[in-house]
Amino acid sequence: MNFYYSEIESRRFGLRVFRGQYEHFDISDVAKVVKDGGFDLVIVRYPTSTIYEHYKLLQLPHCKTIHADSLVYYSAPLQKIDIKPLRNELEFDVVTPKSAKHLDSMVKTVFSDYQNHYYSNPCLNRSDIIEGYLEWAMSYAENAEIGVTWLIKDKTSGREVAFLACSYDLGESVSELKLGGVMPDSEGRGIYSDFVRHAQLYFKKMGVERLLTSTQLQNIAVQRAWQTHGFRFDKSYETYHIVNEELWLRKANL
Repeated sequence: MNFYYSEIESRRFGLRVFRGQYEHFDISDVAKVVKDGGFDLVIVRYPTSTIYEHYKLLQLPHCKTIHADSLVYYSAPLQKIDIKPLRNELEFDVVTPKSAKHLDSMVKTVFSDYQNHYYSNPCLNRSDIIEGYLEWAMSYAENAEIGVTWLIKDKTSGREVAFLACSYDLGESVSELKLGGVMPDSEGRGIYSDFVRHAQLYFKKMGVERLLTSTQLQNIAVQRAWQTHGFRFDKSYETYHIVNEELWLRKANL
């Protein structure tokens, strides 16, 4: 689905939010929603390769267009790469709705200072943004048909040191590292590398061909880490927030 009404984001922000992601530049869906006026925010991504056409978004009437971020994707061919053993003694507990009580505080701690594309929009409340990380992680814990979320424990201390949420589509033979992080007091021990390797081994055993992951362009350190694990640059997108002019005048924190 290229373009849709985002119920989860609309509920989170108390706005009428639409989402879209395209493999080519197509402004027709966005233009129709803007013309009809039944929106507060449209979040849309277009390939960086079409950036010479993106100026057309600035010509949409009665709205403000924000370039929110540049997103880069990496891909690892799981059946063709050698995966090194884990360095730490870790336990990976699959999260279910009943066992998710510790996930809330962990997600909020790990991502307390991380700024994604929502932070580029002055109309969005910062407290609502952090809740989105938890919703994202829980979405894969609540539906085993589309993904899995792990709470990761240090076997020696018994402490929870990290979490990782992944999606997968066995029909397309693709999986994706969606959201993960290490607790601040456990950084520098190679735990991040370990949970990447765990995901690679897990999905390789399932017969999945490709493992994807993505981040913002400026997140250089994590991209270097991915390359040491067999990931290679795959594609990139530009993210735009198209804000209804009335909302901009009412809520923009300028």
